[in-house]
Amino acid sequence: MKRVNRSPVAFLIWLLLRGLYLWVLVPVGAIAGLLLYGSLRRQEATLGQFIGWLDLIVMAAVFHSILRPFGHAKDIPWIPWSEVRTVSHRVRIFGDLVIKRERTDGLDRKFDMK
Repeated sequence: MKRVNRSPVAFLIWLLLRGLYLWVLVPVGAIAGLLLYGSLRRQEATLGQFIGWLDLIVMAAVFHSILRPFGHAKDIPWIPWSEVRTVSHRVRIFGDLVIKRERTDGLDRKFDMK
């Protein structure tokens, strides 16, 4: 597991952006998950895993774009659609962000928000 030191400015920007985009992401993700029910069943993924995957993708996009000048873009992985069923991340605003997968292929990462 890798410990990432974040600047207070980057953390504040991320917290504000995440607080805003979660208000849109969760309801839209729930509706999209219901519309994509067949595809989720083929992937053997749940609605919670799908919304968690959406959160990880949007979070990676924010870190790879807006927060890139703070130097943490390389620390946030892109999770491909083919691995949506292995994501155990759940949407929450505070606390440690732990990305876990059922497979142990060396892809587990921990992002410490302190």
